[in-house]
Amino acid sequence: MSYFINDNNFARDNYPKRMTRLGLLSRAAPKYAVELSISGDMLTWAMNAHPIFMEQSSKDTITSGEKDVAYQTFQESFNILTKRYQILKDLLISRYADDESKLLIFGISGQTPRTIPEIIQSSEMLTGANTKLKDSGDTNVLPDSMILEFQNQIDDAKEKYFLAGMQRDEATQENKKLRELFDADTKRLKAIYSWIVTFWSKDENKLIEFGFDQVKPRSGRRGPLAPTNIAFDSVTNFVRWDESENATSYQLVIADAESLKTRWQKYYSGEKNEVIIDSKFTRTKIKVRARSANGFGKWSEEIALNYGL
Repeated sequence: MSYFINDNNFARDNYPKRMTRLGLLSRAAPKYAVELSISGDMLTWAMNAHPIFMEQSSKDTITSGEKDVAYQTFQESFNILTKRYQILKDLLISRYADDESKLLIFGISGQTPRTIPEIIQSSEMLTGANTKLKDSGDTNVLPDSMILEFQNQIDDAKEKYFLAGMQRDEATQENKKLRELFDADTKRLKAIYSWIVTFWSKDENKLIEFGFDQVKPRSGRRGPLAPTNIAFDSVTNFVRWDESENATSYQLVIADAESLKTRWQKYYSGEKNEVIIDSKFTRTKIKVRARSANGFGKWSEEIALNYGL
């Protein structure tokens, strides 16, 4: 699915693209870990970022779906309650049309409320008033069976409103966790990308395996040519190379020439085209590249250093 990766602006990834990047990264990181000196926390994150992001994304999707279902269920209950309230209101108005004081007790003298809290409050006010007036001997009140049914509808709407709120809060928390994870992974993607391109050029084909876009140099804006005529003085341990045209600095990396897997380590960065090699390896190999305002050029050929010759 590498075709899906068409930029390295990690902060602008959507969630599917981020999932693709991290999936590719988790497979490529252990494959090239030695060559690119990826280890410790960076390697651990690279290998586990995809399943962690996938798990949190799944939680976000599930809780968001549960929230939508809960709100739909509540809305249906709320609609039933609203319609029933209007029916009972109209019925009471017809019974107490000439008694404004009673309409005020029922709370039905004005317009029908529209918001959820107002409907619930007005409904409970209506049932309470009906009980109070019944106890006082008023014969125009609504029958008990009608009030009991209405009270059940109130309780049902309140319960589903509460559950919908809980689902909303849970979905909000899971979405917040996903966004925080996304932001943290964005920073780590930038860090590992910067690390990798100190070993490989930005147009290296293998970057695609990591979920990174190949950045082709613009015409006329390529980095300097690879340094040539690299020479090693086994007496002074000096390595020298010819200057590259337009180069402003150089970078040299070393590796253990006897290791089965090459693990390059940054050794020198600077303006000079020579450096003393004080290597811990029994046999050492090196490579050099130049940098200009247009970025790094390609690596030179690998050179094995022969000490004591």
